Amino acid sequence: MEETANAKRRVLIIDDSVSVFAQLKKILDDDGAFDVVGHAPNGAEGLKMYKAHRPDIVLLDIVMPVLDGLKALKMILDSDKNARVVMISSVGAVGNKALQALQLGAKGVISKPFRGEEIIKTVKEM
Repeated sequence: MEETANAKRRVLIIDDSVSVFAQLKKILDDDGAFDVVGHAPNGAEGLKMYKAHRPDIVLLDIVMPVLDGLKALKMILDSDKNARVVMISSVGAVGNKALQALQLGAKGVISKPFRGEEIIKTVKEM
């Protein structure tokens, strides 16, 4: 699928927090360059949605029930080695896991609490 200069980049958000999803969606919607194609509350649902929607970018929480972010990251990359995944991390709480995610192939890590300009900059670099 070819991207045109005006095409919005499709983003899937995988996070167990509805409020985090709403915050990220608002930041991306307000920028106007992105289309949030879905929200999954855990890694297992996120993997299904990734395969169904094939988004351009995934924002993936590290700590989630059912299937955590590291396992989900590995499974997404196993299904599509070109997947662009940015991990969502709580400051200080999961530093080691954020490093592990980068070693597994995540393209970046964004930390809570979010700063809108940081989110947009990171996602636009994908």
